[in-house]
Amino acid sequence: MSTSKDELPTHQETAEPLLNPAAQRKRRNDFMLGFLVSCIIFLILIGVGVAAFMLFGEKNKTDQLISCTPISPVEGMTTTIPTTAATTTKASIDREMEEMGKSMEQAFSIMGMMIKGLQGLAVGDLQKPAMEHIDKDSDWVTVNRTESGRKFLHRFFPEKLTYEEAEKKCQEHGAHLSGFTGQSELDVLDKMLDEAISKGVRYDGSDNVWIGARRRDACSTREGIGAEKGGFNPDPTHPCSRSRVFEWVNGVAQNPPDFQNLWITDFEPSFAGDSESCVVLMKGPKNIPGWPRNVAGDKKLNDVPCELEYYFFCGKEIVKTDE
Repeated sequence: MSTSKDELPTHQETAEPLLNPAAQRKRRNDFMLGFLVSCIIFLILIGVGVAAFMLFGEKNKTDQLISCTPISPVEGMTTTIPTTAATTTKASIDREMEEMGKSMEQAFSIMGMMIKGLQGLAVGDLQKPAMEHIDKDSDWVTVNRTESGRKFLHRFFPEKLTYEEAEKKCQEHGAHLSGFTGQSELDVLDKMLDEAISKGVRYDGSDNVWIGARRRDACSTREGIGAEKGGFNPDPTHPCSRSRVFEWVNGVAQNPPDFQNLWITDFEPSFAGDSESCVVLMKGPKNIPGWPRNVAGDKKLNDVPCELEYYFFCGKEIVKTDE
């Protein structure tokens, strides 16, 4: 499933600038690269012009020296002195021109290396990402967690597995069953589920989605809960009170989770059959015995047995690289 970030709700609590830092850096580097290359090309043209002028001048000087005939009062010397002088002068000029040509060739070579180096530096800076994903699959959706200043990736998997099987599947992608830190991030997960359904994922009143929260070990027995019925202790100060009975696992979000207003009914989590230890995110109207008829399930949670098979969200934090 490919998720368009533009269709997702706003993840930030504050307004985003018109250009993010990466875009600003790219614009700045594009300008600098163009300016540097233009300057270098201008200098090369000037160098070529000067070299051509010097070579043309030296050629004229050589032709003049070779063509001139020295006047000597001694007739016997007129056939040897001009030839010797001209030959010596031409050889000296040829050596100078050869050395000049080598110097200019070296200068052009160094200039070419400078151009490549500058281009590589600028382009390399543009291509280097500020943040590196563990998995660059486009199906992952990025969320800015303003509470921690970090970024998190989410992906919906349209495959029905048990809680443990889903967790293993997430680990194959370097992730865990996902979590959320606030309402805005929960909105993102709900939007991703909407998009999956719109693209053909079969979802009815009996379907749910696993997230990475489980009942705390201390609250997994009647003795621990301290109540004969229900899934939590009614005393808000009790270790297994409604706000403390569940926890995020594998570090997918901060603890304790803020589930107080997210349970689908006032009496959930119910720990029915003393076996409901995992949490699902719900969607659409639900008709469960003992619940109000057609109760709204959007963005609501429920505790269920971990052995049931549901879709799932995987999540992982974006990792910075020093490269």
